[in-house]
Amino acid sequence: VCSSDLNQATSAARIRDCDLDIKAHRKLKCSSTEGGHVPKAQVNGINMYYQVHGRGEPLVMIQGFGGGHEGWFFQTRAFREHFQVIVFDNRGIGKTERSPNPYGVETMAADTICLMDSLEIEKAHVLGMSLGGVVAQELAIGHPERVMKLVLVCTTTGEAETSDVHPDMLRAIGVKEGTTEPDL
Repeated sequence: VCSSDLNQATSAARIRDCDLDIKAHRKLKCSSTEGGHVPKAQVNGINMYYQVHGRGEPLVMIQGFGGGHEGWFFQTRAFREHFQVIVFDNRGIGKTERSPNPYGVETMAADTICLMDSLEIEKAHVLGMSLGGVVAQELAIGHPERVMKLVLVCTTTGEAETSDVHPDMLRAIGVKEGTTEPDL
């Protein structure tokens, strides 16, 4: 099972520990569920639902809090013309199993790395939206060698002490220094 620790020193061990049999995955890309076939990978102790669309350089898209793979519907249709698009449901969302234990951004980043490993993707463009952007940043910091380009959409650094709005941005739109939130 992949570790949730994204320390670069443990990267090789974590990759070895991903518990997906790749040969079996190639033969049985899907596990049977409710009479249909649902692509899932054993990732970090859970079965993760994913979809792959198109051809080209891999583009892994990580959804925000509560968002499933369907949230990428329009982007997938556009991007699959130029990329191999990988979308998935995060832990406890959609068709991916719930986590039996508490988890955080580090675990979700490890889940994404394990999914990439299970699909034999060495390096990908990574796009994260909202919470998915925080996960994408954690992935890029812990595994810069796995990221071609990092695209962050409507996200934050995840730092609770910092404002979501940069002071220069407030000045640029004419908000005076010291203005409080209700005054905006």
